[in-house]
Order: sequence, then structure tokens, then C-alpha cells
Amino acid sequence: MKFERSRKEEYIEMKKIGTMFLMAFLVLGMIGIVTAEEIESEVEIKKAGSIGAFERAMENFRISLINNPEKRVEAILESAEERLAEMEKLIEEGEVEKAEKLQEHYDKLMEKAEETLERIESNGDVNKSEAAIRRMARIENLAERHEEKLEEIYTRILENRGENMTEAQLERFEELFEKLSERSDEMEEKALQKLDNLETKHKVLSEMTDEELEELLERIESEEGIREERQERHERFGERKMRAIQAHEINFERAAERIESSEMSDEEKAEALLNLESRELKFEERRGEAKAQFQEKRSDFEKLKMDKEYLIEAIEEEIEDRNLEEATDETGEEATEESEEDDFIEETA
Repeated sequence: MKFERSRKEEYIEMKKIGTMFLMAFLVLGMIGIVTAEEIESEVEIKKAGSIGAFERAMENFRISLINNPEKRVEAILESAEERLAEMEKLIEEGEVEKAEKLQEHYDKLMEKAEETLERIESNGDVNKSEAAIRRMARIENLAERHEEKLEEIYTRILENRGENMTEAQLERFEELFEKLSERSDEMEEKALQKLDNLETKHKVLSEMTDEELEELLERIESEEGIREERQERHERFGERKMRAIQAHEINFERAAERIESSEMSDEEKAEALLNLESRELKFEERRGEAKAQFQEKRSDFEKLKMDKEYLIEAIEEEIEDRNLEEATDETGEEATEESEEDDFIEETA
């Protein structure tokens, strides 16, 4: 109810603006452009757009018109991705400080996404409960997809721009993306918590066992294509981390060379190299965390593969059992005796 009141208040304020109808038409045009956009790569990154006050008002207005929570979160994450693309453009132009100013807007978008998650409820209905789980699973997948895009932009900047940045710019760039990653992780964690709560409620409402609930969740992820997409992300994860590490090592060597060949005094060079080494140690710590994260993701991926193999074996066993039952019905005791003999041979083998 609180969300509905705030949305109405926002609408009333927009209504006072004389150009509301013009803005509405422009918004509809913008929606059409986004929908028609083609995917150019495996990890689709939007191009940078304008982020003036008018564009932000348009963006907020467009989001406020969306009542469907899933579509609303999707639109919010698209806007967040546009902000990331704008940050990438500014950093490539050497404007790291200007890119830092966009972090506040990015944080507000993540806050809007988290608020929207609270609208997804089952209201004590079993059928609505399963539908809510399915919807929340899709949203959580959107959050994972957004996190991958953030990591891809970070890696791409390191590769394309890193060696041309000053030590101060590199340090600010690292700090900026660390904050962005933490905020993205918080939003994804909220989505996971919401999904877990919905699953618990559904288990109570439907009186399911843990095994039955697990089967339902696996079926939903399979039908929505989430499991397959997650596997593909896991496969790209390790490659992207290696790219980031290689780019960072090259940037570190270039920075050390610039310091050594500069006109600074020996004392100034020693201090600059010490600061550079200190920053490298911080990266090494983050690299260790990334390695642990990769191992965890790899374990999850291996589990997914094992689950798939187990499912295939279970289906094959079920088919064999059905064939055996049909053979027994047709030939009677003779088929049963042959089956028992086969079982005996398999056991002794």
C-alpha cells in the first residue's frame, strides 16, 4: 500500500507539468527503440546515452508507468546498465571523476529495484505462490545477468584503457567499481532472500516435502531456461577473470616503467613505487577473493552437471522399468524369469 501511495503522488506531480503528454509520447518512443535493439555479443552492453536532468526525469517517469514488478525491475536494470555504459565512456575519455558522480544515481536505481521486489507476494494462494516463485526466479536471473555485465565493463576498461591511466586514475577506477560491485551484490542478495522467502511460504501452503519443493524449483529453472543460461555464465566467468588479471599485470608493469623513466628524484620514485606496490597487494587480495568465488561457482556448475547426469540416469531407469513391466504383461512368468536371470548376471558381474 505504501508503494501505491508513493506512485500516485509521483503521478500527480508529473501531471502538473505542462508537457506531460509530450513526455508520454516520447517515453513510448523510447520503449520501442529499446525493444527493437539487437544483441551484438554474448554479453550485451548498452551504448552510453545522455544523462542530463531531463533524461533522468524521462527515465524515472518511464519506470513509474510500469506496474508489473518483473518488467519494472528489468527496466530499472536496463537504466543501471546505461549508467554503467556512460561511466565506461567517461573513463575512456580520462574523466574518472565525472564517472564517480554517476555512482549516486546508480545506487538509487538499485534501491528502486529492491523496493520493487517487495511487491511480489503470493497472498496465501497456492497457485499465486508458485507463480510468484517463477516470477522471482526470472528476476533473480536478471540480477545475475546485470552482475555479469558490470564485470564485463570493468574488464574491458582494464584492457582498453588501463595502461594509459595514471596511478591515481587507476586507483579511483578500482575503488569506483568495487563500490558498484558491492551495490549490485546487495541487490542480488535481496532478490535471493525474497526468492527463499517465497519458496518457504509455498512449501507451507502446498504442504510439500523438501524433495518435492526441490523438484519444483528445478523444473521452474529448466522451463524458464535459467539453468542453461547460468551454466553459460559460469563458463564465461573464468575466462573473464583471467582477462582482468592479465590486463592488470600489464598495467602494473607499464606503471612501474613510467615511474622509473620519469624525472622524479630517487626518493620520489621509491615512494611512488611503494604506493604502486601497495595498490598491487590490494588487487592480489581481491584476486584471491575472485579465485575463491570462481571455485564456488565452478562447484555450483559441477553440481548442475551432476544433477543433469542424475536426471538422465533416472529417466533411463524409468524407461527400463516400463519396458520390463510391458514385457511381463505380454509373456507372463517367462519374462519375469529372464529378468531375474539378467539381474543375477549383473550382480555377479
